[in-house]
Amino acid sequence: MSNAHAQLRTTRLLTAGIGLTMLVAVIGATVPGAQREFLDLPLWHRQITMGAHAIAVTAGLCAFWLDLRWLKRLNAATVISHALALVLLLGMIVSGKSMDGELPWNLSVTGVAAAAAVVAWGTTAAWWILAVFTTLVQTIRVLLREDLLNTIINDSQTLMTSSLIVLLSGFLLVASRNFDRLSTTADAAAVAGAEEQARRTVAHGTRLLVHDEVLQTLLVAARGDPKMRRAVAAQAARARRLIREVRAPDATAAMGLPDFLRQLKRTVRSEDPTVQFGARGVRAVEAESVTIAGPAAAALLGATRQAIVNSVAHAGAGTRRRVSLRIDAEQLRIVISDDCIGFDIDQVASGRLGLRASILGRLRAVPGGSAHVSARPGKGTTIVLGWKRSDATAAVRPWTASSPVSAAPVGVAFDAIRVDHTRSIYGLILAFFLVQSGAAALASARVGQGWVHLLALFALFIALSVIGWSSPDGSGFPRPSLRRSVVAASMIVAVGALSLAPSPRDEFRHGDTWYLAALAYVLLALIFRGRIRIALLSGALATTIALVGALVQDNDSDDVLGALVRAVALLALGSLFAKVTSRLHARTVRLQSMDAVRVGQIAWQRALHEEQRERSRALEQLVGEFLGMLESGVELSTGQLRQCLALEGQLRDEYRGTRLARSPVVEAASAARMRGVDVVLHDDDLDAADGVPLDDDELTEIANWMAAQLDTASSGKFVGRILPAGQSALASAVHGDESTLFRG
Repeated sequence: MSNAHAQLRTTRLLTAGIGLTMLVAVIGATVPGAQREFLDLPLWHRQITMGAHAIAVTAGLCAFWLDLRWLKRLNAATVISHALALVLLLGMIVSGKSMDGELPWNLSVTGVAAAAAVVAWGTTAAWWILAVFTTLVQTIRVLLREDLLNTIINDSQTLMTSSLIVLLSGFLLVASRNFDRLSTTADAAAVAGAEEQARRTVAHGTRLLVHDEVLQTLLVAARGDPKMRRAVAAQAARARRLIREVRAPDATAAMGLPDFLRQLKRTVRSEDPTVQFGARGVRAVEAESVTIAGPAAAALLGATRQAIVNSVAHAGAGTRRRVSLRIDAEQLRIVISDDCIGFDIDQVASGRLGLRASILGRLRAVPGGSAHVSARPGKGTTIVLGWKRSDATAAVRPWTASSPVSAAPVGVAFDAIRVDHTRSIYGLILAFFLVQSGAAALASARVGQGWVHLLALFALFIALSVIGWSSPDGSGFPRPSLRRSVVAASMIVAVGALSLAPSPRDEFRHGDTWYLAALAYVLLALIFRGRIRIALLSGALATTIALVGALVQDNDSDDVLGALVRAVALLALGSLFAKVTSRLHARTVRLQSMDAVRVGQIAWQRALHEEQRERSRALEQLVGEFLGMLESGVELSTGQLRQCLALEGQLRDEYRGTRLARSPVVEAASAARMRGVDVVLHDDDLDAADGVPLDDDELTEIANWMAAQLDTASSGKFVGRILPAGQSALASAVHGDESTLFRG
């Protein structure tokens, strides 16, 4: 995902909405009789105004084909052209140009310009733009001597609606920008995690290859037994081939079941031709359609081979071995058993890699893989290797995020932004009620029948109080209970029913039905608190009752219709926003998880192949030439036998000594082995669960000290260790009967 995908999608959506709203304004302004005030303006001013509208409409129509830069430019042009139309109109009035009537409504609607300002310059700039536009509109109204009550009602509701638009638009853009930012961070974490996992996977596989093939070849060759020369040559050829195959492009390719069966039989019979082999369940599945992930196939084959090798080496003569493949809808299992004297698993030394690493570790390192050993003295040995075919993650993706990378931070950040904006919206609703209280007082003074306005204020206040202003613990805005939501909805319907009240109304002023528009803000509170269905149902019922009231009270039908249009528009806007934010929240986490997995898969595959090439090249450089010599079957000299042991020891150091396998220890250990010293290196601290890990400077000091100790060894056995965490020393060196500690 690119760095601004979510922001681009949100900006396009907002621009399309601005263009659609402006298109409605254009149609309304050009219909004869619908906007007399607009049509009375000079032609040149109408052309400028329509040109300003045309910019927004054009941007909306082309929004889904424009990039972020052009979307911002066109929205900026919308704001500037709208401001120009207002300034020119103000200039005409100030210069003495006579103009009767009212300000054209398509110029007084500031919400569209405010939304365009959010897209063009951000929320802060949009608030300033809204303040400037509101000031211009109010100045023009005062100069035109419009009715004060109508001005307060119209413009307060317009200002509140525009403010709501700024808040909602700002929320969507801030949330989308945060999503893109956190998505980039999560992608980077996914890449880093995938690359590290790929390196570990290749390192583990290479470790097993060295243990199963190279070390065994070198150890047998170091004996110098002429009778084993042919077997050593064959083993060396196999080891060289496997080293080259590590860097093959299809080394991790999936394998079909028929190919896997043939390869399994060949592997088993190559180690023991007398093995009894059987397969169960193959006919019950569609063999041609079953594929086994490359890493899983390699692990199963390698572990099976090592199990047979171990049995041949330790079970003794006359042992019968059996290998059976069992496959069903859930998993694939390989059972290797023998009837030897058995052994005690707990007595297997931790340094022995054959069982723990080559068999158990090999399968457990593969997604969906499992391995279990059952052995008791006198009862034989059974090894069960498994891989879940039904695990789509293991079968399809060699790398997966065990949990969506940074999905939780993305969701938490989204929730934090949503809570902040919900608080702002609640503040806006409170401000609206303060303004409407003043409007109610003015309407009551002019028209009379103040009890209607007092009842409306009381019912709306009760509705908001029942919904609640915050959560008990202050952590956010949870859903109100069903009972409280129904009470609030009842108050809303009751307010709508006030239009049926037999009270006189002024058909030329909007103030006496202000409460019908106010319903929308209470409904918004319900919507933003998660009770969207109750809000829409009560809103529809209140609107229907109010429309009936408009028919009964024929002196204020236009007033009621105008207030209801505002209420329905606000309700639609709030419902759309609630739906969009809810889906955006779910889509944010889901897409981020999918994207992290996708990016991780690509990084895993790339890092895997790079690491395979490097490991294969390093192994080839270290032992390739010597293995080639062994493959030719030549007799080894005394020096070459020592070199064979030195190579075997160096490779073993890398896997037992781990962090000790670094310069200058490697060079010192190799030189000591060439002098005939039996060198053994261990890293006992590698898997320590507690203690402070060693940093690179400490490891460098240990390596220099260990190399110096090796340089003094001339014969016998030398054992060097990095000690477990929590001990008084960091490392130890034992040469003969002498033991030396390194305390750092």
